[in-house]
Amino acid sequence: MPDTPRDSPTDGTTDAEGAAGAESETATTRSLAAAAPGESVTAERLGVRLVPEGTPARLREVLAPDETPQYLLEGVMADRVAADGTVRRRMACSGGSVFTLVTDRAVHLVVQYRDRLDVDTLPLATVGGPTVRRAGGETRLAFDAGDERYRVYPSATPGTETDAAAAYFDGQDTVDAGDNDPVSTLERLAGLYERGLLTEEEFAAAKRDLLG
Repeated sequence: MPDTPRDSPTDGTTDAEGAAGAESETATTRSLAAAAPGESVTAERLGVRLVPEGTPARLREVLAPDETPQYLLEGVMADRVAADGTVRRRMACSGGSVFTLVTDRAVHLVVQYRDRLDVDTLPLATVGGPTVRRAGGETRLAFDAGDERYRVYPSATPGTETDAAAAYFDGQDTVDAGDNDPVSTLERLAGLYERGLLTEEEFAAAKRDLLG
């Protein structure tokens, strides 16, 4: 049996069909990037292959049908803080990144390893209490999702994009119907602070933003 040419499709499609499919994917990716309010979302960043094989291998493959990206933050590590204060830190592989892909439906935390992308998907309706802290040249965006607190360090993202992403979180409806009530929001922030999920600086900054 003759060897299959290396560049020939093996899934029954022709070269022309494969090229047409690739062009369609590229056009869709460009449309998604063009519609995003954040300058951090580009077609190149959504479409570049981050791992050699497997799915997802690109950031666009993390998205559900009809899901639209808003902001794309990039750094090298992220923390997940449990209700009991336990911190799980994840770091990307050497030369890799940790992406915070904010969409109209969810926040996707994507950790790039050499052989895979590790994805946590947090429904946007569960995300709230965003705070941005800057110290010693480092920026940290923290937010809660359910009973957990997440911290990302978007070192490769302009501060204006991080601030815009935090403002986008703040503008969404969350699970708690009382979130629009300043008293309810202050009580929730106080609870996070007492559990050690907010630092004193983050708690003070959040109170200033809330109370004006």
